[in-house]
Formats: sequence, structure tokens, C-alpha cells
Amino acid sequence: MRSGSHFRCILNDYGRHQGDIESVAVRVLATAPDRILAVGYEQHGTKSWFVPGQYEADGEHPIVRAALNGHASYNAIHMNEEDWIVTGGMSGIVDIVDVVHRKPTALWKPYVTGGLVLIGRGDDGTPLTDQHWVTFCGRFGTQWTNHLTGATYLDGGNLNVWDWDYVKILDWVGNNPKLATGLIGGLLTAATLGGFAIVGVGAAIATGVVASKLPSNLVANGGDDSPTNGNGPGAFGGRSNVWLHQLPVYNRIKSMADATMVLTYNATDPKRTLIVDPLTTDNDAQLWRIDDWGDNGFTIVNKAAPVAVQAGGNTDPITLVAWTPGLAGDHARWDLGGDEGLDYHALRPEWDSGQNADVWGGGASAGQAVHTGGWNGGTNQKWRFVPDGGFLFNIRPRANTNFALAAGSDGRLTMKQCSPAQAASDASVQWSLAARGGLTFALVNKASGRAARAGGNRDPVLLVDQSRIDDHAEWDLGGQEGGDGYFYAVRPRWDSGQNWDAWGGAINPGTELHTGGWNGGDNQKWGFFASGGKDSMIPVF
Repeated sequence: MRSGSHFRCILNDYGRHQGDIESVAVRVLATAPDRILAVGYEQHGTKSWFVPGQYEADGEHPIVRAALNGHASYNAIHMNEEDWIVTGGMSGIVDIVDVVHRKPTALWKPYVTGGLVLIGRGDDGTPLTDQHWVTFCGRFGTQWTNHLTGATYLDGGNLNVWDWDYVKILDWVGNNPKLATGLIGGLLTAATLGGFAIVGVGAAIATGVVASKLPSNLVANGGDDSPTNGNGPGAFGGRSNVWLHQLPVYNRIKSMADATMVLTYNATDPKRTLIVDPLTTDNDAQLWRIDDWGDNGFTIVNKAAPVAVQAGGNTDPITLVAWTPGLAGDHARWDLGGDEGLDYHALRPEWDSGQNADVWGGGASAGQAVHTGGWNGGTNQKWRFVPDGGFLFNIRPRANTNFALAAGSDGRLTMKQCSPAQAASDASVQWSLAARGGLTFALVNKASGRAARAGGNRDPVLLVDQSRIDDHAEWDLGGQEGGDGYFYAVRPRWDSGQNWDAWGGAINPGTELHTGGWNGGDNQKWGFFASGGKDSMIPVF
């Protein structure tokens, strides 16, 4: 970036185009249309799906944030009031961004004001309403070439001569890529073009229209001057971390009949029939990935082999079939029913939503086969996707980062003096996430396999079996604390007024972890750092 003089601007008409439709989709339960299953937000051809609790809402109504001067739609649940989401550009020279405001000056509430128009086609292919354009299968809009006609700062003011010259240089580079190739290296360090000295140049252009697609998880990554106060970037380069909270890559799928039983398959069975077996660690056959979640359900793909879960007919066993991305038929595409309690859902094939994954015969015992069958409401038909943590980390108080949170043999959580290198081989200070519904998570210790659970106000935090995970053992992060962006308040879902607290204030070997009211002390601020073998701490949040 241009040292000391970053600037942000809008290029008039540069990204103007027609015929580009970005959608927002709300999937509801077929038998109860007022129950939302997931909301899809589309950005430049990539749609990201979120389940209830993972998106902003006004009561039961999802909130959509549209990019400035554009139509990309975003879920801003963890964004600052203003965020810059980089979607393209040239490293060190220019970033193309979507600008998203979390608190716009105006809100359109179609469920209050009306104005929605029904569109679509019926089973016979004819329009449902007088919107006959829905049957058109050609190109929408006129195709043209845009040119640089002007630019303004975000407040509408004209660019100063230096910034305007810089924009014109970038425009020339874009229109003369072959001639510009030899200049790019100079632009990144120092060059003189037309008498204009450029040193580490950079700008941000908010067009709302970009060619590149967004990543599926971390959308924007903050630079050295990233904001930590929740008020958005103070200067360009201060982009905040913006996460799209989707189902993590791999999950264990637990049966409500017995939470220790998970979906897997027997590799020696030539039919690869789906079964339930006791949960074990380091067993890839028990890990499943949600793939290609779209308007017609999703596929469930195994980690151990490229196979997908496929339903047969009514009462038939569920089997695994070879999986090819994007080519799964409706017998290998699935949907979730509504929440049946504790984040358990019915799991239904797209080909027949009256069928349900069923631990056949009731209950859930080792090796028991899973079939599809009519809904009976039994616990053997209810399933929960429990994300695999996928990485280990240690948790350190800001008051003294030479100490890490450790699991004691007596079930209490205490401070243990431990360097990053020592943490790499000490399972008592290693933790993983076991995500729950919404945005809360459980914390599981590697050495004990047990989860951290709060008691009451001022009580110690204790380790409990994972079967006892409830709202006392589900945690959420408060805002970034301490000015460095790596430390957070940690609060139980049952009472967001409680906070992790290294009890007594001072950090010493054996200091216990309790929950208590917020006092802003560094003994209540916690950092999550990767458990690597290096003598440096790498934050994971």
C-alpha cells in the first residue's frame, strides 16, 4: 500500500453492467413453511448457506446486507459496522472490495411494506404470474465495454490530483497488460511514471462488481493495522476478519438414541451399508463432509474414501456409492428436518421427504444398520452433526501468556506454566472445538476427552463428560479485548453476564478458572493459540 496515504474511492461507471442477478434464498420446512432451515447469501456467483442462529435476524426474519454500489449479499453477523471484503485486485497495488455497512441508514422490510413479486414457473413450465420473462433462456442485458470516466471518495468528494493520477495509472495498466508487465515490479517498490513518484503504492476501489470468487470461510484477513475496537477500518489495510459461519469441513453424525453412537460404515462389507458404531478418535470412516449444499439439498461425503451416502427405497438399507462432485442424484442428496431438540434433526433424502434415516430396529447398538423409513418420531430417527475440531490449540490469559489453561486430574481447570513449544506435547493444555448449534461451541480437552462446563456465579469451571454438554458447557466469545486483537471474553450460553476469570487476579501455577461478572481485568481476557512446535504463538481466532 502507498505508505502513509492510503485512499479509498469509487470508480464511476467502471463496473456498470446488466443481466447479473445475485440471489438470496430462504429454505423452509415443507411441512411447516414458517420454520427456516437455512438462508443462502450469494456473492459474485458463490452462495454461502447458514442455519438459524448463524445469521442476523429481525425476530424470525433474516437480515441481508448488500454491498455498496453492488448487489452481492452478505450475512454480517460478525462484521463491524463497516467492513471491506477484498474480492480481487493486484497485490500491493490495488484491492477491489465490497463495502458492507452493518447499520445502514435505511432498511427495507418487505414483510411490513409489501412490494414482493412472486416469480417462477409451474410444473408445466409456464410462468406462475404475469412475469413472463422467467421463461427466457438467453442472455440478459446488453454487453458493453466500460471506461474510466471519473472517481470520487466514498463521501462523494472529488479525488485530489495525486490520487486521481494514481487511478489513471492503474486504468492504463489494466488496458495495457503486456506493456505494463515490466512495470509491475517497480510499482511494488519505487518508480516514476509521468513525473509521479510511487512508493509501495496502493488503493481500494469499491465497485461492487468483481471477477474473482470469495473463499468459503475466511473472507477478509486484517493487516497489521486491523481494527480491534469493532468500529471498522480507520485506514485502508485495516480490514477486519469476516467469517462465514458454515458447517465445518468434517462432522460426526450422532444418533439421539445413544450420543456415543455415530454414523460410519464397514469397509469389509461389499455393499458398504451405513451403520452406527461407538465414537472413536482418529477414525476417518466416522467423519463426513457436507458437499454442494444448494437449493436441492446436500451430499454427505466420507473422509476415508470418496463415497457418498445414498438412500434406496422405503425400508431399504442406506448404502455408500462412488462420489463425483456435482453429479449426485436425488437419492444421494439429503435435507434436514426441523430441530427436534438439542440440535438433532431428521435426515431425509431429496427424492422422498417422507423417508428418514432410521437406526433400523430402534435404539442404537454397535454395528446396527441404518435404513430409510416413515417418520415415527423416535430418537433412532434424529441426528446431530457435530463438527470435528480439526485442530488443537492452547488458551492463555492476557495477564500472563507464559501460562496456559490446563485440565487437572481432579476435574478442575487451572493455570499451568507452559511455553508454546511445551504446549505442543502436553495434552493437558490442548483443546479442540466441538461446535454446537448457532454460534456457540464446546471446548474439549485432549488429555481427558472431557468438556469445560460452568457452574454458577463465582463457581469453578469443571470438566464433565461430553454427554453432559448443555448451555452451561456451550461458550461464546465477547468482543476483542486488549487492543491487540487476540484476546476475548469467554462466556457461557446460559448467562452471558458471566465470564471466564483466572480467580484472584494474579496468575500463578494452580490458579483456578471460575466464572464471574465482567471487570475488564486481563485475567478475564483469553487468547486461543495454535498448539504448534514453535516458540511463537499463532492466534487461531
